[in-house]
Amino acid sequence: MQAIIDNRLQVVAVLGTGEGKSLLYQLPARLPGAGTTVLIVPLVALKQDTIRKCRQLGVECTVWSADRLPGTGCPLVLVSLDQAVGGPFLTYLNQLDSAGDLVRIVIDESHLVCTTESYRRRMREVKQLRMLHCQFVLLTATLPPRMEDVFEKALLLQRPLYVRSLTMRTELEYHAVKLPSSSNAGSFELSVAAHIQATLQQGWFTQEGDRKRVLVYVRMRSQANILAEELGCSTYYSDSGTEEEKAAVLIEGESQVLVATSALAGIDYPHST
Repeated sequence: MQAIIDNRLQVVAVLGTGEGKSLLYQLPARLPGAGTTVLIVPLVALKQDTIRKCRQLGVECTVWSADRLPGTGCPLVLVSLDQAVGGPFLTYLNQLDSAGDLVRIVIDESHLVCTTESYRRRMREVKQLRMLHCQFVLLTATLPPRMEDVFEKALLLQRPLYVRSLTMRTELEYHAVKLPSSSNAGSFELSVAAHIQATLQQGWFTQEGDRKRVLVYVRMRSQANILAEELGCSTYYSDSGTEEEKAAVLIEGESQVLVATSALAGIDYPHST
């Protein structure tokens, strides 16, 4: 926080869930004469939850829309990553920059610029934001030291300040289970569903009376649909619904299990197993 307030131009914060990443843009946005902070989020579906949390803390924020430009002096503007590298938003950023109102750009889940660029082409275009004359703050819980060189090249960073907490997850356990394979379409997915149901019944994902949200990742949307039907739960992939429907699944989903593809991978999603 001190580095951000002191206007250190490039700050990379590698912090775990619940360790204060959101505070790094919420607090500066509340300071007198704060200017405008642009927050780039990887998932459109998570924007509404971010807005809700900001408003609870009294932080004025708005979601970018080309049809309704944010008012002058809005301290926090949220935009999805795909929109952030589009022509209309870049024009808006350049106008803010020229007027001296753009204070910083914050990229949440910034490691995705490296880890998803092979199938999200827009990730390769994020570096063009570096032409702006403002502070850049990169937030992530998932950036091992060995990835720093690739990360810096992807975002054209030069000697950024890294602030790291311990990322060793001592609470995690890994188990490998071999399930029977079959040439019959859908048979393997049915075996997986049966295993998940048995695991849930054993209470693995229940702690002190609270149920943990269980995320099941699969390679293909067809697998997600089969598993979701068997488990009676929701799915999350690129075209599994409107942005409002996907937001509801993430934030307000009633089922304990959520089956997703890599569209949700790499997100710092709390209260899940």
